[in-house]
Amino acid sequence: ARMRDENGNGSPYIHRKTTSLGALGQALHGIPRDSRENAVQICPICKFQATTKNPYRHLQDHLARVHFKDRIAAELPTKKPYICPFQGCDEKQYPDWQAVMRHYIGKKHGILDKYVKEELTHIR
Repeated sequence: ARMRDENGNGSPYIHRKTTSLGALGQALHGIPRDSRENAVQICPICKFQATTKNPYRHLQDHLARVHFKDRIAAELPTKKPYICPFQGCDEKQYPDWQAVMRHYIGKKHGILDKYVKEELTHIR
């Protein structure tokens, strides 16, 4: 049986245009949304379910700390100035490592999307 995405399409997972990594996790693992709390975010790699008040951030933190910790740490500055290393970013200085990390893994640069797609290519 081919897996289907959240729209019922059977396109290969790597080409899916899901709205979030949590939606990708649901598409890959078939875990339904919780009807009371429709913002459950599912890790596309290990099925972890982020269910805090801000599940999107909880999933980002999970991915950053569990799956890509070393990779992200290697790419970010370890001391001041905490500036995003992404080519063409605005050179803004962040107050600490956590702040630059949250910026770096946020939606703007697509870092987590890229890492997750690479990881899924290796494990499938």
